[in-house]
Amino acid sequence: MKHSLWVLALSLLSLGCAARKEMSAPMSAPGREYERNQHYSRMAAESTSSSADYSPAPAPVMVSTGGSTEKKEYADEEVSADKMRPTDDRGPESTPADPAKPETPAQPNPSPTVRPSIARMIIYAARLVVNVLEPDKSMEAALALMTKMGGFLSQRNNLYIEIRVPSALFFDYVREVEKMGIVVQRTISSEDVTEQFADLTLRLGNLKVMRTRLIALLELAKTVEDRLAIERELSRVNGEIDAISGRLRMLQNLVDFATIQLQFVPRQEGGPVTPEKLATPVWWVKSFDVSNLFGGQR
Repeated sequence: MKHSLWVLALSLLSLGCAARKEMSAPMSAPGREYERNQHYSRMAAESTSSSADYSPAPAPVMVSTGGSTEKKEYADEEVSADKMRPTDDRGPESTPADPAKPETPAQPNPSPTVRPSIARMIIYAARLVVNVLEPDKSMEAALALMTKMGGFLSQRNNLYIEIRVPSALFFDYVREVEKMGIVVQRTISSEDVTEQFADLTLRLGNLKVMRTRLIALLELAKTVEDRLAIERELSRVNGEIDAISGRLRMLQNLVDFATIQLQFVPRQEGGPVTPEKLATPVWWVKSFDVSNLFGGQR
């Protein structure tokens, strides 16, 4: 009897161990495939519920080429795993803004109240008195050089000429004239009018804006008094616009073409020194006879 009980107990014990071993054994391949399919199905369901635009990736098409099997996917129908996730979870597509590089605000249109940026504007002028042997020929040579450099004659009389040459060739012209004889007087001046030109340009822009507004108000005026008042103000603004425009044109012309005054004086070669040849501002010196200063002795 005891022997039978021992056999029965051992049998039950072995059956329990076998059951535990079977439960702890890894899942078979079909079971793992089933669980994986269930997992992907749950992911697809969650993705569909989170966004109506997401759709599961199509199954790849298996194409047999000879003895091997090649896997092909249609690029136009492919949906990557990144697109299956919500937008907040995407890595490459959701690039955060770089805090070190703030967005550059849009540049507004230039307002008339902003001073325009212009290049330096300089007015050049010169006055030359040159002692030459033949003043007439030197004058003609100076005029020919002026024409060659693209200048023009501004004024001419018996004593001097006033010419205008491009500012870029101003110093070249002065050097060429100085080679014609002995320079008795040489005066060169320059004036920077950049700030003045910029201020006038700014004022002109503001006045044009004011004129546009006055014209609009004139069309809306209902009484005769209002129309007369607006017309008076409009006339004043137009006068200032004309004056400033003329001033700007004059400054631009003076900047583009330098002004040069030339005077050629005759010079005698050799001969005794006479009072007329003495270049002195003291008038009574010319009353002396230089040849008789020492009692007529030479």
